[in-house]
Amino acid sequence: MRIARRFATCLATAGLLGAAFAASPAGARTPPTGRPGLPIAPSRPTVLTRPSTTGTAPATGAPATGGDATADPSPGTTSTGPLRGVRIQAAKQRADEAIARRVQKLGVLTARVNGSRTITADHRSTLAGQLSTARDGLSALKATIDAEADVTKLRSEIQSIVDGSRIYVLVEPKVGAVLAADEELAAATKLDGVAAKIQAKIASVAGKDTSAARTALVAMQAATASARQHASGVAGGVIGLAPSGYPANRAGLQAAHAALRQGRDDLRTARRQGKLAVDALRAVAG
Repeated sequence: MRIARRFATCLATAGLLGAAFAASPAGARTPPTGRPGLPIAPSRPTVLTRPSTTGTAPATGAPATGGDATADPSPGTTSTGPLRGVRIQAAKQRADEAIARRVQKLGVLTARVNGSRTITADHRSTLAGQLSTARDGLSALKATIDAEADVTKLRSEIQSIVDGSRIYVLVEPKVGAVLAADEELAAATKLDGVAAKIQAKIASVAGKDTSAARTALVAMQAATASARQHASGVAGGVIGLAPSGYPANRAGLQAAHAALRQGRDDLRTARRQGKLAVDALRAVAG
């Protein structure tokens, strides 16, 4: 009985659907949903895939769009050749700017050497010659770089701007050390003259207690001698340092700067003790 009823229901449903299809306009038939009167949900839109980028030409006959189409490293290609030339010219321009900065720094150092009032004649001559040689070398290197066409050679020549000159890490601190050493030695010589005058003043004061002045004078003379000892070997130790020896010769620069700092402290001590000696003599003279 149940089977018969279900069969009858199916026949009735089929009849209704048939009538509905018959009443629909031509070309507007809607597939059944299994439930009368309910519309079918629209189907998903077709997804268009991107054309292949593996270098295979599409079926339409269009040219391939693979990633290697413009990646030819040959200098003769229209895309790579000009780009390579632009990069080389940019590298040369940066190199010229780096050389110009170093030449300018050499000019500043030369002016310091020539304008120093305490540098010795030998040190002035030696440093001036070194700075002139470095400047000429950079100028010649610039001309070589500007005319270079070989990329490998150009890379090496650009690197030699730093390795072959060492303006900032060697030449500049070396010049500064020589100037400072000669200045400290000149200051020590002046302090020796002041100490001699104090000694004469002490000797001229008869029958008065000059022990404080004498103590300060001795300390002054000891500090002056220590300053001279620290500064005296600096110039000779650094003036011959060359770029080819860097960074091994950096230790020599560091030792020179340490000696100069100690010499500077000694000079301050000597001046302070000299002032104490003078004040003590004034107190005695009353």
